[in-house]
Amino acid sequence: MNNIWFDILRRFGQPVRLRRDGLWSDSSAFLQPLRDRREALPGCVSELGWTDARRWLYLGRDVLRENAVLEWNGLRFRAVSGRAVFFGKDLCYWRAVLEPEREALA
Repeated sequence: MNNIWFDILRRFGQPVRLRRDGLWSDSSAFLQPLRDRREALPGCVSELGWTDARRWLYLGRDVLRENAVLEWNGLRFRAVSGRAVFFGKDLCYWRAVLEPEREALA
């Protein structure tokens, strides 16, 4: 199962940069905004302008635990949670919930 998942990720994943333990590395992952049931407009207006307040879902092969930083497409996110997903006894991928870094630090 891992080989199939990693092949799909290699072929169709989005390029990302990860910072863990102070070191940056390049990788690929699937990222998708998560929609909250209460969400009418995914953001808010602040004194700096409109801010995207959505959380994002990360699926990838790299370990992404709480407070890890991810850069993608000019945006920076911080992991608020992360866990391994298994297929039987084998590790299949890592799943994490991300939020824009500015909101993560607030």
